[in-house]
Amino acid sequence: MVVDNIRDHHDDYIPEKKIITLIENEGFQLIGQFPLRAARWWVIYAIRYGIIPQKWFKRIAKYELKKMLNITKRPTWQYYNVLFVFKKNL
Repeated sequence: MVVDNIRDHHDDYIPEKKIITLIENEGFQLIGQFPLRAARWWVIYAIRYGIIPQKWFKRIAKYELKKMLNITKRPTWQYYNVLFVFKKNL
């Protein structure tokens, strides 16, 4: 499950703990949580508006995924798209 959440302290923000609890209450168990991209990174806007050529996308994605591996705390001025991995408890 990928969650495109908004930044902390925004009116529409849903705390990750609440998201996890909602899914776990349906019989799933969280086994991993991974940030995918910084949604307010200036490069994302440049891609959105066609400033960056498509042939650069793969290199940018590799750079950003490597950068995300080093994340240790939640950002305050942007948000991350997060991949939640759950397994179904039988």
